[in-house]
Amino acid sequence: MSLAYVVAPVRARATDGQWLGARQRQLNGRPFSARVRRGVALRMGLLDSIKGAITGGGADASAEKSRRKNPFRSVVGTLTADDNERWLASAQLKVDAINAREDEIEALSDEELAAKTQQFRAALKDGSKNEDDLLVEAFAVVREAAFRVLGLRHFDVQLLGGIALHEGKIAEMATGEGKTLVSTLPVYLNALRGDKNVLVVTVNDYLAKRDAKTMGKVHAFLGLSVGLIQAFSTSEQRKHAYSCALTYVTNSELGFDYLRDHLALTKDEVVLTTRPLGYCIVDEADSILIDEARTPLIISGKLETASAKYSVAAQLAAQLQPKKHYNVNEKEQSVILSEAGTDICERALKVSSLFDPANPWAPFISNALKAKEILKADINYVVKNSQVLIVDDFTGRVMEGRRWGNGLHQAVEAKEQVPISDETQTIASVSFQSFFGGFAKLSGMTGTASSDAGELLDVYGLTVVQIPTALPLARKDYPDVVFKTSEGKWRAVMREIAIEHPKGRPILIGTTSVENSETLSALLTEVEVPHQVLNARPELAEKESEIIAQAGRKYAITIATNMAGRGTDILLGGNTSFFARSVLRDEMITALRGCKAAAKAVKALALTEASLPVDLSGEQHKELLAAVQRAVAEDEKLIQSCDTPAKFDRLIDDLFSGSSSNADELEGGDSSEACTVADATLSAVEDAYRSIYEELAEATGAEKEEVMSLGGLYVIGTEKHDAKRIDNQLRGRAGRQGDPGGSRFILGLDDKLFRVFGGERMQKVLNAFRVEEDTPIENSMVTGAIDQAQDTVESYYAELRASLAEYDKVQSLQRNDMYARRSTTLFADDESLHDECAKMCMETAQEIFKGYVGRGREPDDFAGLSNKLKQFFDGIESVDAAELEACASSDRLAYVEKQVGASLERKEAEVDASANTTAEVERFILISQYDMLWKQHLQNMGLLQEVVGYEAMGEGNPVDLYRQRAKGLYEDVWKTIRRNTVFSLFQYKPKSSGKGNGTNANSSNNNKKSKKR
Repeated sequence: MSLAYVVAPVRARATDGQWLGARQRQLNGRPFSARVRRGVALRMGLLDSIKGAITGGGADASAEKSRRKNPFRSVVGTLTADDNERWLASAQLKVDAINAREDEIEALSDEELAAKTQQFRAALKDGSKNEDDLLVEAFAVVREAAFRVLGLRHFDVQLLGGIALHEGKIAEMATGEGKTLVSTLPVYLNALRGDKNVLVVTVNDYLAKRDAKTMGKVHAFLGLSVGLIQAFSTSEQRKHAYSCALTYVTNSELGFDYLRDHLALTKDEVVLTTRPLGYCIVDEADSILIDEARTPLIISGKLETASAKYSVAAQLAAQLQPKKHYNVNEKEQSVILSEAGTDICERALKVSSLFDPANPWAPFISNALKAKEILKADINYVVKNSQVLIVDDFTGRVMEGRRWGNGLHQAVEAKEQVPISDETQTIASVSFQSFFGGFAKLSGMTGTASSDAGELLDVYGLTVVQIPTALPLARKDYPDVVFKTSEGKWRAVMREIAIEHPKGRPILIGTTSVENSETLSALLTEVEVPHQVLNARPELAEKESEIIAQAGRKYAITIATNMAGRGTDILLGGNTSFFARSVLRDEMITALRGCKAAAKAVKALALTEASLPVDLSGEQHKELLAAVQRAVAEDEKLIQSCDTPAKFDRLIDDLFSGSSSNADELEGGDSSEACTVADATLSAVEDAYRSIYEELAEATGAEKEEVMSLGGLYVIGTEKHDAKRIDNQLRGRAGRQGDPGGSRFILGLDDKLFRVFGGERMQKVLNAFRVEEDTPIENSMVTGAIDQAQDTVESYYAELRASLAEYDKVQSLQRNDMYARRSTTLFADDESLHDECAKMCMETAQEIFKGYVGRGREPDDFAGLSNKLKQFFDGIESVDAAELEACASSDRLAYVEKQVGASLERKEAEVDASANTTAEVERFILISQYDMLWKQHLQNMGLLQEVVGYEAMGEGNPVDLYRQRAKGLYEDVWKTIRRNTVFSLFQYKPKSSGKGNGTNANSSNNNKKSKKR
């Protein structure tokens, strides 16, 4: 294979707007001048007006003025009256009202604008207005604040998106339409009361920090505190962050904080649930609420692992042959041993049965076969540093800290011959459906939700609203090209590259796995075509921002898995901010290397050495280096915080990328934010940085024009995904904000999707077309088979999620009840705890009494009653068999209750006279019982789900059977909690040491247990 052209040198440029300065200058109460406003309006396009001009044309002056104020009025009026259009028409009235307040709000000084927050809060507090009443004025205030702080003005379509989010809907907005800015509107409005958690949830730490640092400035300007949760945040930082008016956090950190709160042994360990879950905006809503919802969040404890069995099973599975010893069902992701396979395994292992309860081998063999046939290296996982790291099917990213359960992860480790990790037992778990369903108001934003609108409505009660684009979409989506085999597909992809690349047009090639991305990379390397690869391999994933920053440059070829672009836009010509930051970063490293105290710390830091779109003057570099050297000399904390590459990059972000202006207001960040660099020195750094930025922006702006003239970014998809919206996300990388672009899918009929879900129709297609591998198949039968295969897989996984959701509803009710009771106990006062334990004692005494007395035909057993009472209520007096028998039958239960009450009073006095108080002991015993028995209950529920699946096979609804039996299991849990609590309380032997010592010791031990879990 060869490409008949000479590859031009790769040069690229980028632009992403005018430099606004790392530290925003205050206006001293003076609003922006009309001249400045007109300038920014022109630079940003005020796309509302432009769209009106594009779609209208030829109108008179008054009509043109009307269109500029309301670009959608004419459009909405001409559309058919479906629900989405009716909603847009209704919301447009509010947009008009917001626009009408713009001149009034603009005239306010900074102090008057910020004071609006207190006015709104006062109105909410006295009940004269609610959030809906304040929407118009509050949105106008946020729009003005964003303009003053960030230089960004919300377009009308962004106001529409904000209204949808405030109403608890999902706003579907195309890539590049500014969803991040949209979120500031409803977040501000819903955070005004301050009595509930208001959260903005993103998919990764980078986006959470970026949004908190940028959009947080708007909220801080208006007087709201902003919190940020990162993976490295401490418990104390998390508590502060969640106590803020609003908090930015990732979905996994939020979910695990929720679970950890319900494992807390003291009130001080609770970080999130000190306030009710109020309002939540989920960014990339379809990814979190649909894709990631397939797997619950789980906190596990370690168990002893039978490592030898996993290794033996892996060796045995390697010898077994598919179809002869076992059958593989790719669709259901299962492997089943045949009789021949079972027989050979039993003989090899020298056991009579693989299912012997005393020596079970069946689960080990089953997992070994799944690891062999279902889970593939560089597709489902990657291996790094002798660890198996799971790759997310939808994002293509490594899922840090995630593991397959039930021994499957250990089976993969045995296959890969890496150290086998400990098995785990679920201590706490929650599904995203259950967790996000607990918010008083939930909303989301994404570019692709319509295809799953039904599921989002059924599961979360969320309606999807399609928000129009600010400018018409200019991307051209070309028809799919289909080949008989993968070999033909890859050759076609290479031919497409050979056509477009010599022109200089940037190309993004989407693949569905690490393996496929490296296959294509090898083909390009063979013919010496420069390109970049972005996949789940950790060493490549770390370069994501660098690769994405240059993916829109001339001659750029980027091969990426589905991770490309989640939360990041590919800018035509490149990304000016990235290039400028790279220059600053390299100068910072150079300065630190010249400092003896920091030389050792920066050894691990590598220079970016980005390929800049223009050669910067030596003078500019000298100015920047000199300013950075002064900053290093003035602040020792800069040196101390540079001990890892990650901390160094956070330092660059925090100090010199415009984030220092709200560092004081941001809770939950890194300690490296505090610095002692003099303002004059910091200003010198910023001035030098700005000068470099402006020169880079000029060069990248020119290249953007060149790329646009070539047709913009060209996206090539090489395989259809399980969900159509993932395909749409890939297409959406091109054509942002009205830019030109193109997309095409080049497919093979032996792609996994068609092979597994194509069914008989796909087989007929393969048999019907006797064509060469390099000949594209153009036939309606092929198109229909492809669409049907994708519909089939979407339906299959939707049904799976629906089934899991039905089971989860049952467990969710029990979880909510358990967690509510646990929280009540954790925060209860001493008297309430005493009353609860006294109630448990009486109920247990009554239960024991009924088991021995008044049993109908059976005679009363006073000796048995006496023994059982003494067993549960250690130290109880006057309950010998003779004493119980001597009581009148009508008074006997009251007598027992009286003795139990007296025994409890003596126990409490005994405890209070020791190191601990009775309330501390009662709280600890109750919490311990909740956790231990809930953990056992989760195991039982998992087993129950498997059992009812088999029992209901062919008849009945397994969920109904599950629901009935789960109710009984849960009732048994509370009976056991009650009995164990009473028994443990009376068995407790208090220490005789002085007051306070025992309490401290217990607290220390409790903390150790919590950390271990």
